[in-house]
Amino acid sequence: MTAVNLMLGNGFVMTRAPQKRKVQTRGRMLDIAREIVEKQGFAALRVEDVVAGAQVAKGTFFSHFQDKDGILIVLAGEILAHHLDDMTNRPAPESLDDMMTGLEPLVGFLASDRIVFDIFIAYSGAIRGPAHEAIAQSLERATKIFTDWTTHMTQHGLVRQDVDPARLAEGILAFKSHVLALHHCTDAKDPGRAVKALGPFLREWLVLR
Repeated sequence: MTAVNLMLGNGFVMTRAPQKRKVQTRGRMLDIAREIVEKQGFAALRVEDVVAGAQVAKGTFFSHFQDKDGILIVLAGEILAHHLDDMTNRPAPESLDDMMTGLEPLVGFLASDRIVFDIFIAYSGAIRGPAHEAIAQSLERATKIFTDWTTHMTQHGLVRQDVDPARLAEGILAFKSHVLALHHCTDAKDPGRAVKALGPFLREWLVLR
């Protein structure tokens, strides 16, 4: 492939072909990583398997991702974004049961793999260092979705009205993390159990006063 040089206004030259190859290499590594995760789960992902499958040097991997967590964040972030898209497109809940139905796929995903939950907590900024941008964006989106839901439910008298909807949304996030942490501290294998365990907390928190 012949590189195409583009003269920029500031006199610098940009080479298009190497940039395209870099994007393709990153995409190939992500494709291999997705295949591994789909077949064996997030815990089975190893840098060695990714570079072997993508036929690249280990140094190439680390030029794209800081470490294994870096690629895990991308993969988990894609799935989180999918669930958040679905939640955004759902009508606002008309009952607590309706809310639980809307939450089920997201909570189920976070409950399905300990590695996913650990990544989410570790890079949310809640425990160590600054938050990773992708995880922070997921949290911001979830907070907005929950705030939109609780605002609608408050306006229609479906939940308690003595607490600001934004604070109600914060409570949903907090109880979700609490239930997931308890879930992963046990030998529970069924993600559905975490979803069911969240219900009583939300009913107590959101119940009409």
